[in-house]
Amino acid sequence: MCDQFVKTMLRLTPKQRGFAFDYFKTQNAALTASLHYQVKDRKSAKVIGCRLMKNPKVIAFLREAVKDYIDINKIKSVIVESLNAKRSYCNAEGELVLSDIPDHEQRLKAVRQVLRYPELIEKEGEDGGDGVG
Repeated sequence: MCDQFVKTMLRLTPKQRGFAFDYFKTQNAALTASLHYQVKDRKSAKVIGCRLMKNPKVIAFLREAVKDYIDINKIKSVIVESLNAKRSYCNAEGELVLSDIPDHEQRLKAVRQVLRYPELIEKEGEDGGDGVG
């Protein structure tokens, strides 16, 4: 593991560390907070989860962890493909046919993902010409 990853991990309390590791599994801050903190109800879990997701130490740890486990170029290529998605259907013979009609649902999902992860968007002039990064 990277030294920076270990350093950021050691800055967390044991509860924060447990939260951060389990957040990758659940992708649900409230649920994960309820696993590692004493909460009296779902609302308390949401508040604690929200605070943890805004905690600079937790954010730094999650960012370092993501760098080690996610291939950012693969994510970008999937998003670019989705932004160019076209509808497909099965014809009477059961063959898959690609049409020229844009698949707006898939394209909208791709845009939502880009907006969810702004670090995927490179500054103007830094991209490879595909417009996404």
